[in-house]
Amino acid sequence: MTDTNALHYREAFKSPNGALASVRREAFESFEATGFPTRQLEEWRYTNPAPITRVAWQVAQASAETLPADFEAGLPDFGGSRLVFIDGRFAKAASKIDAGAPFVFTPLAQAELEAVPRYAELADGKTNGFTSFNTAFADDGVALRIEATDSAPAPVHIVFASSTGENEQVTFPRLWVRAEGGSRGCVVVDHISLGPGDASVRFTCAAAEAFVGENASLDLTFVQRENASTFHVARHCVEQERDSSLRVATLALGGALVRNDLEVRLAAPGAVSHFDGLFLGSGDQLVDNHTLVDHAVPRCESHERYKGIVADEARGVFRGRVLVRPDAQHTNATQQNQNLVLSAGAEIDTKPQLEIYADDVSCSHGSSIGKLDEEALFFLRARGLDPAFARRLLMSGFSAEITLAIADAGVRTWAEDVVAERLDALIEENA
Repeated sequence: MTDTNALHYREAFKSPNGALASVRREAFESFEATGFPTRQLEEWRYTNPAPITRVAWQVAQASAETLPADFEAGLPDFGGSRLVFIDGRFAKAASKIDAGAPFVFTPLAQAELEAVPRYAELADGKTNGFTSFNTAFADDGVALRIEATDSAPAPVHIVFASSTGENEQVTFPRLWVRAEGGSRGCVVVDHISLGPGDASVRFTCAAAEAFVGENASLDLTFVQRENASTFHVARHCVEQERDSSLRVATLALGGALVRNDLEVRLAAPGAVSHFDGLFLGSGDQLVDNHTLVDHAVPRCESHERYKGIVADEARGVFRGRVLVRPDAQHTNATQQNQNLVLSAGAEIDTKPQLEIYADDVSCSHGSSIGKLDEEALFFLRARGLDPAFARRLLMSGFSAEITLAIADAGVRTWAEDVVAERLDALIEENA
């Protein structure tokens, strides 16, 4: 970060008010001390953040007038609540909250510190400049506490919409979730753009923290489908308690440069986690997924599966690290990364990694990079399918394994449709 940009952010950071003011000030001090990451850091070896960090971003100022008239028509209806945020700030008029739903929602701008215990603890910005950037400047967001109930509630749909305009603007989506002991929750986080991809460059700097209580079950689906003029950096951190269940699906379908970090800590015996990710890249997109699964205690399970499809000059990155600590005996951990490269100019960098310090464990990992199966293509074409449709069919089968893992039927169907639309566009671009 240049001295000019450092001064720019210092001037943009107004002395915050409210219950989170002290946390935000501390985060800004960390941001000034750490700065943005560079490729000299191992975690950013395959992704150059310079296109983001060299810009002096203007903090976006949202307005309800930003929403297009057909905004709601373009969103799915999961039968539950919808929380809409424009440029990181709550848009009450565009939201709908089911009064009978078993959760308590508070905009972070109105939340007391005791209502969001351990806020900014999992997503610690002391060693992550993008996280401290978010924590310092995020003056609103979602605080969601899910309560125990006898039946599975409808999904909570959280929409983070970024407006478009003439300036190079940054938004700071922020999410804090607590699934209380014995609760069952389903949360869909949907990142969208309110304009075409030929608008000025935008930057979404997102962070999320989730705490899964004892015997609780939480399903999280993150969908990034912003336009081609958007940079997107997100860090999602989760901690699981005893006998809890976690499912995370991450779909990276848009943007120019996308970086998703998922960090999960299994902190008590009996915790089980499933992580599924899919990324699709074309043009000169760069999509980077980093994961860290921390087996801190014995008798926990984690199962991770990421898939990528890249075409044109696009690049995909996957780095998955599974850490099994010395006392984490009887760990069961699997990790797989599979990728399709559709053109000579596309590239995949993959590094699955096991770091094991216990001896009574069952752990495996693997990765693959390849092209569409020529024999399968021949088989389909021999039965009358045209080449484009045959390729589309094989790619649909490849990606379907990820969307089929989404437990809620409504969310799964919508995710399948969103992926299908992106696959159609990818096929058309490479016809």
